[in-house]
Amino acid sequence: MSASKGISFVYNRPGFASVSLEEQLTHNIQCMHMAFQYRMLMRLSIMLLAVLVPAATRVVATTRASARQGGEENETAMALPGCKPKCGNVTIPYPFGIGDSHCFFGPRFQITCNDGSTEPRLMESRMIVTNIYLEEGELQTEQLVNRVCFDSRGYPNDTEDQSKGGLSVIPPYTISGAKNMLVAVGCDTYVRFVGSRDDQNNAIDKNDSCSGMGCCETKIPPLLHNLSLTVSSFRQHEPVWDFNPCGYAFVVRKGNFTFSNTSFQQLRNTTRLPLVLDWKIGDESCENAKKNNKTYACKGNSTCLDKTSGYICKCLAGFQGNPYFEDSCQDINECDDLNSCTNGQCINIPGNYTCSCDSGYHNLDNITCIEVPNAKRWKILLGVSLSFSVLVVAILWKYRKSRKKREENLRRIYFKENGGELLKEKLGNKARIFTESEIQEATNNYAERNELGREGMELFTEEY
Repeated sequence: MSASKGISFVYNRPGFASVSLEEQLTHNIQCMHMAFQYRMLMRLSIMLLAVLVPAATRVVATTRASARQGGEENETAMALPGCKPKCGNVTIPYPFGIGDSHCFFGPRFQITCNDGSTEPRLMESRMIVTNIYLEEGELQTEQLVNRVCFDSRGYPNDTEDQSKGGLSVIPPYTISGAKNMLVAVGCDTYVRFVGSRDDQNNAIDKNDSCSGMGCCETKIPPLLHNLSLTVSSFRQHEPVWDFNPCGYAFVVRKGNFTFSNTSFQQLRNTTRLPLVLDWKIGDESCENAKKNNKTYACKGNSTCLDKTSGYICKCLAGFQGNPYFEDSCQDINECDDLNSCTNGQCINIPGNYTCSCDSGYHNLDNITCIEVPNAKRWKILLGVSLSFSVLVVAILWKYRKSRKKREENLRRIYFKENGGELLKEKLGNKARIFTESEIQEATNNYAERNELGREGMELFTEEY
């Protein structure tokens, strides 16, 4: 729904504006059919208003439930030598730091971590730091869940009344509009959101969305330095008290809250949810910051990225480490990845790698090896030729072996048919029958000079 309908702006002076509501945006919707416990159907009024003014932003929103979902990003981050690198389970990378002033970039990057504490806090505030993202220029903290609860008679439950809350940050920090969203949960519930920033004369968020009964969510404007929330009820939750005695409102990191039919009960036991702050290292552009080497924060093998009214640093592509101190951004050895080069050998170079291609392949773009044209066809032809040659040799060898065996069988048959066996029995040991091959060998292949009675050949006989 559009939050701009029926809203006018009255400007008192530059840099500040107040809002008058000419007409109230109201939608009658069904709240919830709680069939699993309550078989009741009712129509409840839920209101959503979202307005951002020059120095103040006001949003009235219907409610939406949620369930916390974790997920922390693994960052390569290091502290300066001699400085404490962690507080509890949270890594504290430079430009943030713990302890002495040389451990952090400036007073507003100081992290307080008292002895024995597992909860790092930004500067000396009560703001708990749960993660720091160097490459994105983001810091994750936790924000209270605001709530208002009523008893069966419609009176506020003072023990659970946290209907008002807020957050205020100073430069170089702003509340992220891209990574956070405003969520309200509960039937018969509305929320007022007020935020302020420095450089906006007037604006309005028209892209709010309500995606369910008893719940609502909307974007928040970017670059806010503070926000406040007030959660309340139209009819003190009397029509829905038996299943929904409380209303909730909070600003939460996108993706860390999901509405479900158990959200009412889960929120009763939830006090804080994650919220993202943007930060920057300086208050000038990269172009201007580079002119002063003494104050320029980006060190070797890193690059500068502009942010609104400031900049952050990032290691160059192919490098990893902390871009805010010397010699930290180190070359990544892509060759450690076994899949870096297919059909080639990986060669690591600063910030990148190349592939030396195998035989039959050539480089397409220094890191991709493709087959040389016709190489595949020649490989197939060679394979077929070799296979055919092996087959022919095998057939010839088999044929010769079969033929030799057949000839031997024929000789054996002829020997038997021509009385060879009988002659062999009669001769016994008095004579020996030679095979043709033995005779050929003995006569030097029937050489004439070896014939009996020839010149130079004497015949000897032996009497028995």
